[in-house]
Amino acid sequence: MAKFGFLLVLALFGALMFIAGTMAPKSFGETIHATLAAAKNQVGLGAKPVPPGAADAAKAPAAGADAANSQAKADPIPSENLILPTVPPDKGQYGLQLGQFADAEQAKELSGRIAALKLPTALLDTIDQAGTRWTVVAVGPYGSPDEARAIRIQIARALGFAEAMPLILMPAPPKPKA
Repeated sequence: MAKFGFLLVLALFGALMFIAGTMAPKSFGETIHATLAAAKNQVGLGAKPVPPGAADAAKAPAAGADAANSQAKADPIPSENLILPTVPPDKGQYGLQLGQFADAEQAKELSGRIAALKLPTALLDTIDQAGTRWTVVAVGPYGSPDEARAIRIQIARALGFAEAMPLILMPAPPKPKA
């Protein structure tokens, strides 16, 4: 009898969770999806994180991304180099990460939307610990974390993102080869 009661409670709990999931606001589901995609990426399961609203993006040419493309042709940057340390360095360049894409064409499309807003954009070719190459789309560089944070909400609204973008440490520009 106890087994039947347990199964009944378990089935009732599942039905309630299903109903709650179907009644939840769309933004709640997008937040959960983005969090799960980020978690999969961190454990190296090959998830393809897409920022909220990027699927609805209009196809735009990647205007103004020529400087960023020169960085993408260089050796990839280890992705952990973009993580902002707890105590930011005194001197550095900071940016806001708008997306991370396995497909460089998707990154170029988002970069085109950013360039149309006349914002400084960068395409960063990165490689994670599992050896997977990613193209990170960032807005910046900015001279301080505060400067980057100050513009974060305006950028999120302009691009239709539901959540704030993470602050990253941008790599130094490549030195010209002699």
